[in-house]
Amino acid sequence: MISLAIDTCSTICAAALVKDNNIIGEFFIDIKNYHDEKLMEIVDSLLQSCKISIDNIDGYIVAIGPGSFTGIRIGMSVTKGFAIAKGKPIVGVSSLDGLAWNFFYNYRCNRKEILYSVIDAQRDEVFCSKYVFDDQIKRVSDYKCLSLLELKDHVEISALFIGSAVEKVKTYLGTSNYSYVTGINNKNDISSIALLGYSKLLNFDGDDLHNLEPLYIKDFKPLIN
Repeated sequence: MISLAIDTCSTICAAALVKDNNIIGEFFIDIKNYHDEKLMEIVDSLLQSCKISIDNIDGYIVAIGPGSFTGIRIGMSVTKGFAIAKGKPIVGVSSLDGLAWNFFYNYRCNRKEILYSVIDAQRDEVFCSKYVFDDQIKRVSDYKCLSLLELKDHVEISALFIGSAVEKVKTYLGTSNYSYVTGINNKNDISSIALLGYSKLLNFDGDDLHNLEPLYIKDFKPLIN
């Protein structure tokens, strides 16, 4: 099975191809506000480089958020368009889940871990969800939008944080009792979104195309300076 994954939930605009549970190609740019201009170009370049026709795609994977409201809509619209036009299944993957799996794929934890994916929700808020590791990864909370004060009341001592809100959380909570993922592994990786979505496609027929919705978590409120 060959699947095409798309992620436009953050400043990164990315696409990846998965074949037989292996990433065979990925393209991305990390430039804010260019998703509407570059997404189709990225997909086309990826398909051409891997010598795969869009007609050979067996299923589609899309990151559904949370993240940029505009970016989420762009990615979902394009991916749904492909799925409708080609009559193929589609699955949605949360950006928060993608972050957790990115850590899992890169570090392969074999000991008990508590990880929080945190994405900047502007102001003093973060989107977050909690995961535990014990040879495997499991989400053990709902997707939430919390203020930094609420987050402090929710998290356990020695928890580990990953995501775009890491610096915000680090400034608020400090480093005495908590750890933080930094560097390249602190960003959503299209490979993690793709592999997580591929697993979902293998295990069931896909999400309901017409009812698959963005995971905004909170309503959009414009920032006023």
